[in-house]
Amino acid sequence: LPIIIPEAIPYDCSVLGWILAIVRDQIVILEEELNGYAENNERYHDNSHWADCKTGFAGKKGNQLSRELDELVELYFSGKYNPGNETSYNLAVGNSAKQATNYYQFTKSIIALWDKWISAICQLRKLQGKRQITPLIYFIFDDVDLAPEKASELMSVIIKYLSHPNMIVLMTA
Repeated sequence: LPIIIPEAIPYDCSVLGWILAIVRDQIVILEEELNGYAENNERYHDNSHWADCKTGFAGKKGNQLSRELDELVELYFSGKYNPGNETSYNLAVGNSAKQATNYYQFTKSIIALWDKWISAICQLRKLQGKRQITPLIYFIFDDVDLAPEKASELMSVIIKYLSHPNMIVLMTA
């Protein structure tokens, strides 16, 4: 993945939001490669019934992974909901309960997304006829000391959300 420089993350943007944006870019590139490979491979053109399932993902043009990431981002940003802005107490309580449920679902969904991303990378390697290896995804955070206000948030995000057997996190300070 591209090197992440915490000082480049805007003050009002969260570290996790920034990471999810980078991941989205990478997933879109992966899906384009999967779709392109599938479109150029004759065995996928044999049966029109499977035209929208070229890459093995459900849905139009195999972009299920990016749709799941979009849903994940919605769950994440619902965690930033402020019940103090509601016009009634009942709305605030109801929406706060939804917020807790969504944040819990976010935590479960992000783990599932990492697994699906790894599977998609493996699938692309298989379609390309490459040797099957377990992919590792590297998150590199450079010059963390130049943004000390982001350091504790970054450490928390790494521990909570980037703890996965296929993810390597490097930090320099």
